[in-house]
Amino acid sequence: MAAKKQLVDVMFKSFDIDNDGRIDASELSQVIKHEGLSMDATDCTLFDLLKYNDANDDEHLTKEEFYTAFDVYLLSLPDDQKVTVTTMTAGESAVLTCAITGERRPPILWKRNHQYLNSLNLEDINDFGDDGSLYITKVTTTHMGNYSCHADGYEKLFQTHILQVNVPPVIRVYPESQAREPGITASLRCHAEGIPSPQLSWLKNGMDIKVKLSKQLTLQANGSEVHISNVHFEDTGAYTCIAKNEAGVDEDISSLFVEDSARKTCQKFLLSFEAVEDLPLVKVVLGA
Repeated sequence: MAAKKQLVDVMFKSFDIDNDGRIDASELSQVIKHEGLSMDATDCTLFDLLKYNDANDDEHLTKEEFYTAFDVYLLSLPDDQKVTVTTMTAGESAVLTCAITGERRPPILWKRNHQYLNSLNLEDINDFGDDGSLYITKVTTTHMGNYSCHADGYEKLFQTHILQVNVPPVIRVYPESQAREPGITASLRCHAEGIPSPQLSWLKNGMDIKVKLSKQLTLQANGSEVHISNVHFEDTGAYTCIAKNEAGVDEDISSLFVEDSARKTCQKFLLSFEAVEDLPLVKVVLGA
């Protein structure tokens, strides 16, 4: 189709003898005479171009009217839409619209990785719409990448869509709980995944941990780890890791208990003593 347009452009330039951007009957007569073409009214002549394609009846053919006569389409694409970035959240439906415009625009074709999508039987990309839009149901990270559209036969005029997919954070803290004696070091770690990379923050018993940071309490590994050296009883609590990105929020809790061994031993003794007290008395008869 591109070669056809080039040929029609050459013809128009040749027929437009006075270079005014329009072709009239006198110019067609000169072309017929110069090329030795037939002027017999019973034959198809160049005058038929003017007769059947002068859309506004001004006795001239514009370039657009000349294109129409030869089924060549004048298409356009704004410079600021040649590359378009679309960001979606995983699970949503995406609609990519082709911005190529023009009267009697040919069907729109879509490509990804140099392969035409229109010809593929894909469950998640199965509707191209009357306007040539590309529909993707429930986008996932596998849909990330570049998509291009062009009118059938006009491959050189194309629009590129860059599809980005955001994924909500998913986090896990470890250990879920731990017991430490005073003076020992405790560490709490938070592993978070998501697109884009989540920002992490920590709470202790619902309060921002940053206000408590000190030489004893520090954040490490880009905020994914809490280190508490020389733990005290007051360090006992619920430590919540929160992960946020543009797609959502997730959180998880790691519990820290600070107990000394003497206290735990005493508690165990008391519990065992209470258990003995609860045992039923057994009467023993001697000499039976």
